[in-house]
Amino acid sequence: GYMGITMQDITDQIMQMYNMPAGVFVYEVADGSAAETAGIKRGDIIVKFDGQKISSASDMKNVMQYYKAGDTATITVKRATNGEYESIDLEITLGEKPQN
Repeated sequence: GYMGITMQDITDQIMQMYNMPAGVFVYEVADGSAAETAGIKRGDIIVKFDGQKISSASDMKNVMQYYKAGDTATITVKRATNGEYESIDLEITLGEKPQN
């Protein structure tokens, strides 16, 4: 399965400096991707994928290997709103990875 995001790990230093939650930072969301359709935005922090805790890009890749295009999952993101991170559950239907 393919979400269509570029992700970055959040180091302990960044977590402390910016008071960010542990998870995977969404650096970029591809136009027309499953992630965009689900409502994932740049700057969101993915903390759970289908109930499994995500704290690094490698966690995300490990979980994703069990999902294929067309599968639906619930993603929990933390989104900064007025300086506070709020938890949002989004439903995603994974797409096919583009060939290019």
